[in-house]
Amino acid sequence: MIVKTQTDNLNHARLLEELRIKSSAIDCAVNGIAFGDIEGRVTYGNDAALSMIGGYTLEEVLGRSVLTFADSQEEAALIFAQVLEKGSWVGEVAGRKKDGSRIVVHLSASLVRSESGEPLCTLCSFIDVTDVRRVLEELRVKDQAISSSINAIAFGDLEGRITYVNEAFLRLWGGSDPAEVIGQSILTLAQSRQDVDLIVRHVFARGSWQGAVAGKARDGHAVMVQLSAHLVEDGQNRPVCLMCSFVDITEKNRAQEELRQTLDELEQRVAARTIALTAANEKLRREIDERRIVERSLRQKERQLQINALHLEETNVALKVLLEQREKDKNELEETVLANVRILLFPILEKLQSCRLDDRQMAYAKILEANLQSIVSPFLQRLSQNFLNLTPVEIQVAGLVKEGKTSKEIASVINISERGVEFHRNNIRRKLGLANAKKNLRSHLLSLS
Repeated sequence: MIVKTQTDNLNHARLLEELRIKSSAIDCAVNGIAFGDIEGRVTYGNDAALSMIGGYTLEEVLGRSVLTFADSQEEAALIFAQVLEKGSWVGEVAGRKKDGSRIVVHLSASLVRSESGEPLCTLCSFIDVTDVRRVLEELRVKDQAISSSINAIAFGDLEGRITYVNEAFLRLWGGSDPAEVIGQSILTLAQSRQDVDLIVRHVFARGSWQGAVAGKARDGHAVMVQLSAHLVEDGQNRPVCLMCSFVDITEKNRAQEELRQTLDELEQRVAARTIALTAANEKLRREIDERRIVERSLRQKERQLQINALHLEETNVALKVLLEQREKDKNELEETVLANVRILLFPILEKLQSCRLDDRQMAYAKILEANLQSIVSPFLQRLSQNFLNLTPVEIQVAGLVKEGKTSKEIASVINISERGVEFHRNNIRRKLGLANAKKNLRSHLLSLS
């Protein structure tokens, strides 16, 4: 019985040692390893796992749902469901680090069962493949760029055999299947094998070569290409392969040749035109000299005309001043004559007519009155033309008002009462638009003349 107990103790000790070794192996593993319960809560994570997800401590992750570390919780939930249903899942999945940055890991998840088959927990092992994925994506982008490049691109091995061509190369060469050229020597695509051999040797010696070279298409017709060839090396500067880029410049060369011929023709035409222009310029120079002489003569005449025009302008100004003064003197003379006749002659003539005159004397008085009326008629005529609605008596009263006569004096001159004069004055103001205006009638009549 004692022997059996010692054996059991030894087995138990050995089992504990194995578990300790396995635990230490899990703790020190370079792969991230984590355990979780059946509900998806984290129960353990080794240092590699904690480091991958951004430096969490074990205390920070224990008890948290594994879904919280996923970039897409929906995707993580599906994976967890598949592990519970099928017992395992392997693949790449995206997660989030502690700082929120994205990480891609290769995950191997399995369901751990007891000896009786009951699920105990989940075991996850994962490797950070973020950098690998980024490099693969960069390589995929570069491969797509080369494949879809509008330039013809070909790769060759170090023996000069073609290993890859893109679609643009096939269009340039005139084929549709890369298998038609893969494995062929690049010399078979050249018009001159000697030229290509020199180019290849230059690439191996200097690392690259650029220039125009003649080639031939699938059907044998010649093509001219701009070639850029260089030697591709690995990280240790060891040659890996040859890379060549082609641009079809056949049409460009043809256009340049046509342009050169056109330029030659233009040079000939320009030379002939230059001779004609030289003669025309000489003729034009003579015409310009003659025109300058004529222009100098015209400028002299123009200056003389300006002087004459200035004199005429001064004369016109003087004449205008004289005419204005003459008109002013005429008006003043008319007004003087009118005033003198009204003041000095009409009153005496009226008194004379009121005396006892015989018929002959009265006739002479009438003739004298008519002649005086003709003398003073210019002012009265202007007044009547401007205001046709004035009666003859109103025109006569207006003239006396303009001369400065008072109502009493006007009544004495035209043999009516002062009241009648006021009546006519009011009518005149009304007809001249001064009925409600605070404006002197005499000043207004003076402005009319």
